[in-house]
Amino acid sequence: MDNNLLKQLQEISNSLSTDKLCHELNKVSSTWTGWQLESTEKIFHELRHTAQLYECEIESKLEEIMKNHYDNKDIVIKCALIDGSLIDKASKRLLNDIDVARAAVLLSMDLECEYSTDRYAFNQLSDELKDNKDFVLEAIKNNRSFIDLVSKRLINDKDVVIAAGSHGLKVTETLKNDREVLMAIAKNDPWFLSDATPSVRKDIEIVCICCRLRPEVIKYAHPDLIAELITMLYQQTKKRKKG
Repeated sequence: MDNNLLKQLQEISNSLSTDKLCHELNKVSSTWTGWQLESTEKIFHELRHTAQLYECEIESKLEEIMKNHYDNKDIVIKCALIDGSLIDKASKRLLNDIDVARAAVLLSMDLECEYSTDRYAFNQLSDELKDNKDFVLEAIKNNRSFIDLVSKRLINDKDVVIAAGSHGLKVTETLKNDREVLMAIAKNDPWFLSDATPSVRKDIEIVCICCRLRPEVIKYAHPDLIAELITMLYQQTKKRKKG
């Protein structure tokens, strides 16, 4: 029975979802001329409708499978690879299983279509996994917004906050003004300057690191610092002229 289910799940995972099918159709239709669009409009809508019905049927089958096999690791992983949100029906034991977590949060096909699904899946995981630093770092590299869902301990962990970039600075309680953290984030996420505190936007070293990577973020530097930089450039120009 389990082998047959796994085979069915593999077949489902190999098929196109509604979003993927419609994405492909939209890519093709974008190159069509007016008369082609008009003549194929009926076919396009029929295909979309068929795809939606097919996906509803798949979703219903997957939910039924999860209901009957919520504690079967192999089957839960296969379902999670198709739709990560389905782990909300898994057993407590499997919500604490790192292989199931990776399937739902990092590898699910559905992540390509629904940005919010991986956050939902992550939030279903056990408190132990949300406090597992190695897994959390792996997950945050996939989606920085996970930072507000991790354990309180990891919200204030330097490595985790640095990996989460500007998202990390918004939620951490103890590292918002930690210079080591700010410098590391500047090197990985120069756009964090747009939400930085006035003291950070006045910091010439941090601003210069950000601008080397993304010159356009200079507009987020503090006006006082911009005035200082202009003065420095003016004085250097005068010295060169005198020399």
